[in-house]
Amino acid sequence: MTRINDSVECQVESNLNLMRTRHNFIILFILSLFNSYAQKENPLMYIGKIGNLKIEMSIVKNDFQTGEFQGKYRYNGKEAYLNLSGTFYSPCLHIEESYKDKVTGYFYLELVGDSLIGFWKNDKKVLDVKLAYKSGNQQLLSRKLPEDYASQVSSSIEGTYESHLYFINDYWSPQQVEIGYNGAKATIKIIDEESIDINFEAICGPTYHFATGGGMAVKEGDEYIYRNEDGCEIKVTFTEKTVNIIANNSMDCGFGARAFLDHEFVKISDKVEALKDY
Repeated sequence: MTRINDSVECQVESNLNLMRTRHNFIILFILSLFNSYAQKENPLMYIGKIGNLKIEMSIVKNDFQTGEFQGKYRYNGKEAYLNLSGTFYSPCLHIEESYKDKVTGYFYLELVGDSLIGFWKNDKKVLDVKLAYKSGNQQLLSRKLPEDYASQVSSSIEGTYESHLYFINDYWSPQQVEIGYNGAKATIKIIDEESIDINFEAICGPTYHFATGGGMAVKEGDEYIYRNEDGCEIKVTFTEKTVNIIANNSMDCGFGARAFLDHEFVKISDKVEALKDY
């Protein structure tokens, strides 16, 4: 009799789980449709100039996971629109423009307050761009950031941490303008109550020099400190789901000529993931 009751209870629970799954799927589907509708009905609008020419730009669709978005723009007095396909890197944007399926130019912009400032370029010239927010849904320029993983990771210091910085890089010349990236990643593995194993890699500055290294850091007060025989000292300090890693001397720690280590990393995983080149 007990086995029959157990079987019935299991079947009921299975049916309830199935109903919950279907219910959650329906909710997500409805939210997806609503978000798509909201984006189309409330595009993000900017007005401003490319060089001396006035334009109006709209962004009509984006993907929060990847930062990719679609849009269009036209010059004042013109009816024809140029299509836009871009990626938001927070706070920078890289956009490819096209007309009748032919690429005609690129934008390299930074979101500064409510404005977009940067450059437009093609094979022949580079022009300044200044665009001001006019109206619409500003969430159309957004993407998932390391901080958004906070609810998905534990408060344990062990895990994988990341730091990202995007900027408009015209270090070499305006003609070589690009969206620059200074990425960094660190892993922390607990050895025992008094020591941890740290590994890190970072790409620094507009010249993209590397800072890489790692080893055992020993607890001293509220910090963990790594030292080597060459005079390198690296301090590791934890706060809630973040870690600050600071090296005292780039040369002694064996970094690239213009590389450094003075970063706040945000925890993105409880796993100690393998490092890879940026």
